[in-house]
Amino acid sequence: MINLSALAGSIKSEVPGFEGKWHTIEFQPVLDVPQRFVIGVAISSRGRLREFRIAEDASKLKCFYGEGFSSSTWKWLREQLSADLLQAKGTVFSRHQSLSPQIYLGEGQYASGSDILSVLSRTYARVVTVSRSDAKPRAFGLPQQDLRKQISRMLKIKLGNRFEVVHQEYGIRIKEEDHFYTFDVNYDDAKVASSVVSASYADLSAAQLNIQTCFSDLMMYGKLREREQLGLAVLLPSTNNFSAMAISAWNRWWEGMSYKLKESNLMLFAESEQPEDLAEMMTDWYST
Repeated sequence: MINLSALAGSIKSEVPGFEGKWHTIEFQPVLDVPQRFVIGVAISSRGRLREFRIAEDASKLKCFYGEGFSSSTWKWLREQLSADLLQAKGTVFSRHQSLSPQIYLGEGQYASGSDILSVLSRTYARVVTVSRSDAKPRAFGLPQQDLRKQISRMLKIKLGNRFEVVHQEYGIRIKEEDHFYTFDVNYDDAKVASSVVSASYADLSAAQLNIQTCFSDLMMYGKLREREQLGLAVLLPSTNNFSAMAISAWNRWWEGMSYKLKESNLMLFAESEQPEDLAEMMTDWYST
């Protein structure tokens, strides 16, 4: 009989890498008209300004103000505001005096995440709406379930009848007494057990959670059902889909994580920005 009680103590809540507050940066074009537009986001922690991001354009304001809105005026305002906030970084947020009565910094709202840049990117995408609506999407990736469906279709062609033997569509369930425990393992042939993971998310914490959850399940499953190899196939986020800021945050975390995976020799490891590449590498894992 399998006893999984010892695993309970190994599961710990992840402590956020960053905790602080996010603040709207608002613009009131006409002082005697009390209408404000969110043009950016600032992040503070421990009462001090840490990071900010301001919209590169605010062309939607032209819908409201017509010829009264000038892109050259916006460029000048953005440069002045950026310089002001850059100089204020590290100072006490509550003491900051806006450079203009038309610029307002909102009250802080709690924010947390893997790091400050991922929090800034996520919050900015959610609350800043003045930029062009026809701008290239910056937060469209490939969710994990969609990735797994794509990989399974490709492996079914590459592996033929063997695909049905190794594919574990709903994970692997182990029964202990009257309870079933599910492990997020997608392929297993009694020699190699593996998982397909998508890190193609704008939010770094979502990508991290996918990788850490699958890694944990694979390692625990390998302890209960000894396999010659464990495998992890990771779809990387691409600059074609996400902002440079989001990719930079990902790369800083992934550099250390991928090094540990590769150098530890704990498992087979595949990484690519293309699902087709992952399917090709996984075919080698399960070819007879």
